[in-house]
Amino acid sequence: MTDPEPTLAGLRGEIDRLDDALVDLLLGRAKLVRAIGALKGADGGPVLRPGREAEILRRLLARADGDLDGAAVVRIFREIVSAAVRQQGIFSVAASMPDGGPSCWALARDQYGAATSIVPMAGPAQVAAAVADGTVSVGIVPTPMNEEAQPWWPPLMAEGTPRVVARLPAALGLAPADGCTEGLALALMTPEPSGDDRTLVALETESGLARSRIRDGFDAAGFTVRATWSHGAGEGGLPVCHLTEVDGFFTPENPALAALAEALGEAAPRIAVIGAFAVPPRAAPGPPSGAPPPGGGP
Repeated sequence: MTDPEPTLAGLRGEIDRLDDALVDLLLGRAKLVRAIGALKGADGGPVLRPGREAEILRRLLARADGDLDGAAVVRIFREIVSAAVRQQGIFSVAASMPDGGPSCWALARDQYGAATSIVPMAGPAQVAAAVADGTVSVGIVPTPMNEEAQPWWPPLMAEGTPRVVARLPAALGLAPADGCTEGLALALMTPEPSGDDRTLVALETESGLARSRIRDGFDAAGFTVRATWSHGAGEGGLPVCHLTEVDGFFTPENPALAALAEALGEAAPRIAVIGAFAVPPRAAPGPPSGAPPPGGGP
């Protein structure tokens, strides 16, 4: 006896069953999130887990393996995670939105969900200050540029200040159509490794120190440098600040930082790790789409 040919009504009924199952799974996930939130509340653990989120996203994208559109997987995952974060307590995000400058609002929305409160700020320095004083949970700033008038990152060299904990967008190829195409998330928490990371190391150096000398110091300490930004001309003997992105996850206690300090000596009296972030994976496109049949859709 052969199986009957599928009917349109039967296939739609199967889709309805899967939709119900998806909601049931989300309800089960929400229950687990509440249990995790209770445990975090007991031991003071952080609500945000950027490193773990990156690990999960990489796994899900690998599981989709091109059979699902990677961009859709990322956006669905970010909404689920953001809902879970809001479930565990008050959560808000500040986004740099300067007049006449690139806005980070779309980056913030895509990363932390459409239902999350996003507070506009006049610029990245104001975002960092709002995170520092606890006005918001997370702040989104654009990636650094050389010789900015008011860069957000030099104040983060001080202890007890926010740290860079994530790079946005969550996956390569998902940059917003307008505003900032790349950004960084700041939070009052210690970054965590994800298995594929970059670290941001800030330096205060004497005036006149060439960037090539800084690069040589990083090379001697065993770092792989990806980018360097600078602020300040060093006029009148004033120090110059540099921010360097390196491969790997490094804490301030890592021996490589001591090796860097030794390599640069008195030329760099102040060195600080201001954060680390997971390297965003690539969101592969799904299978090519053909012309939908008449009346297609769920």
